[in-house]
Amino acid sequence: MQKVGVNTSLYFVGGTALRFLHRIRRYSEDLDLLYEAGLTLQESQKLPIAIEVDTNPPPGWKEEKTIVDVHLPVLLQHYDLPSLFAAKLAAVLTRAYTKGRDIYDLFWYRTKRKELFPNFTFLNNALSQKRKNQIWLHEQNWLEILC
Repeated sequence: MQKVGVNTSLYFVGGTALRFLHRIRRYSEDLDLLYEAGLTLQESQKLPIAIEVDTNPPPGWKEEKTIVDVHLPVLLQHYDLPSLFAAKLAAVLTRAYTKGRDIYDLFWYRTKRKELFPNFTFLNNALSQKRKNQIWLHEQNWLEILC
């Protein structure tokens, strides 16, 4: 994607961004087991892949660019850490069920980045897209609402 210039409008977010950019110890890969790559022995083995594209992301996130060299150097555009945290909180607060990876990620944020606050502008904009009559989160109330 980098070679053909497609990634200029894409942003790396979520658990995989945490893994590669911030060394979180949670495996979050989606495109590893393709027969053509020789990684599975059975051509009949199918791997469903879900790609999430947000065509109307809430305003307020902040971007960063980082060169990541896991297998080869790649320039990644991604949300900054407070915006990643806000995106995780918005997912947790609006999802009808809890995913184990959410608990793991929240635990990582609260233990490894104790002084980090989420990007409240982005968080509130994300919440207002999904909820009516939403309570605005800020430094004094966000932890209580999350609990």
